[in-house]
Amino acid sequence: MHPIPFLDKNRVDQYFLNTIEVLKSENRNPSVVMEVFANADGLLCGIDEVVDVLCETLPGDAQIWALNDGAVMSRKEVVLRIHTDYCAVGAFETALLGTLAHGSGWATASRCGGLTPDRMSEFVRLDCPIAGFGVGSAISGARPIDFTADLKEVDGQPIAKRGRKVGIQVNLKLERKSKSIVEQRRED
Repeated sequence: MHPIPFLDKNRVDQYFLNTIEVLKSENRNPSVVMEVFANADGLLCGIDEVVDVLCETLPGDAQIWALNDGAVMSRKEVVLRIHTDYCAVGAFETALLGTLAHGSGWATASRCGGLTPDRMSEFVRLDCPIAGFGVGSAISGARPIDFTADLKEVDGQPIAKRGRKVGIQVNLKLERKSKSIVEQRRED
């Protein structure tokens, strides 16, 4: 197992690894722009971890834009944009989407009333044999917020999946992220 979970090949959907293998066998590694968005309104959580790993592992010329952790996000709003070579980022899609789905699901549920003091009091009133209140999605009702990553440009040419808007989507709330942000967080 790789020390950085994002890089563990056991956590990557096989078709991403296959795509990278085919591209490498054809000596291709196109420049891409990947955009990530949520399927529901919510509170963004986990983006700092995703940006940290991307800043540490992507090539120096990669560009990353993201909303800040804790930002309120709207359905279909771009929360992360990555511009780099496909082989550098393709294998990360599953892990980064999962990190955002899990964290944002929990953050949104807690903000919206997941496991409230009233629910905990109800467990006590019902004399449930509980030694402590743990956190579990079955108790809180926290469901992940699904995220999707779309390639929006390949080698500078705008593209789109069927039914999606072509090219990069404007989101003025995105902030450029860099390795200096990762280093600054370590110093704090």
